[in-house]
Amino acid sequence: MEQPQPKPPAERQTADAQVSDRSRLGLVRIAAAMVVAVLADTIGAPLGEVGGLFFDLGVGLVLTAVLGWRIEILIAFIFEAIPSIGLFPSWIVAVPIIAGRDYLRVLSGARTPQ
Repeated sequence: MEQPQPKPPAERQTADAQVSDRSRLGLVRIAAAMVVAVLADTIGAPLGEVGGLFFDLGVGLVLTAVLGWRIEILIAFIFEAIPSIGLFPSWIVAVPIIAGRDYLRVLSGARTPQ
């Protein structure tokens, strides 16, 4: 069996540029999602149960529009819907988890969902 040959430096630089381009495109979306998450957890806390539930549903839809469908968004919505846990900043926690998973996916060369 042949051992794979290492890529020449020019090809490695091209691959590194592609990874940084892909991650740069995601930075704007991640930053926008983080702003939405911080505002949602700041504004949504005093809304109460019924108003907060509809507010959190809207936040989940906005984050889905910005980041695409992610299971972390559904988990954060479920946490926000539980009355005693609703004060936990689950939107603020969900967005960095999504960003970290996407970053690892880009580094590994796997396809990122759009």
